[in-house]
Amino acid sequence: MDKNLIKESYFIKIKRYFLILINLIAISIGLEFLKIMIIFICEMIYSLVFRRSIDSEFEQNYIFNLQFIAEIFIVIALYCLFKNWREDFFEKIKLKKLHKNEVLNIIGASLGLKIIIGTISTCIFYAFFAHMGTEAIDSIGMEVKSSWITIIGVVLIGPIYEEIIFRGIYLNFLEKKIGLVSAIITQAILFGAAHGNMRQFIDTTLLGIVLGAFVVYTKSIWSSIIIHIVYNAIATVIMCNEGILWVENSIVFVLYISAAILIFKSIHSLKKLKNIKKSLKE
Repeated sequence: MDKNLIKESYFIKIKRYFLILINLIAISIGLEFLKIMIIFICEMIYSLVFRRSIDSEFEQNYIFNLQFIAEIFIVIALYCLFKNWREDFFEKIKLKKLHKNEVLNIIGASLGLKIIIGTISTCIFYAFFAHMGTEAIDSIGMEVKSSWITIIGVVLIGPIYEEIIFRGIYLNFLEKKIGLVSAIITQAILFGAAHGNMRQFIDTTLLGIVLGAFVVYTKSIWSSIIIHIVYNAIATVIMCNEGILWVENSIVFVLYISAAILIFKSIHSLKKLKNIKKSLKE
């Protein structure tokens, strides 16, 4: 084949990829704008009902709670939209039920993944980006400590919302357009970027790759929802018990044991796969 034709097809693929990426970024910005509008409406309703002005103190204390309310409304809106528009949509985003054993294995994997991903992302951040600070994480930690509604949002509402958007809609769309591996990496980068700070970008991008792989492997978005909920729940428990050494040490101990079991099971599975391949060749 002519080299010019190869180059041309290569550039066409890159152009197509970036057009798709721009479209998804536009959708993400649209969803964020919708979220801001819902938050604004909630603030106006609060102000009219309780006759209180919306000041910086209110924003600081309730912004996360309002954000989670907005996410609930967006999920409901997406459900209604796609249910009426395309009946097969929820089959396509892989809402297959999981068996009890699968759920238990996924929960166990979540514990191990928390320490593995957390360790890798922390090393990368403090090696290259420590100068950017961790103010955003500290802000979330303060909110979690002060409000049960925020805890519910961080542990339950946030993960469900993000999984429907990133591993449901985005991954499904990208897989058909640019292939499986590129789709998993792209949705993970978008997922990381959506968190708006470098510390979380590294952590959530790595997590997004793992979550995408689990959805593809299990053929069910429930697997990524479970992992995401467990992942956030562990982080929330650590934030709420910061400074209580026996709680922190107990959590870390459980996570390290889970990580060791996960690694052992992964190596064992790879050995099994090699033996199967050898037997097939023979």
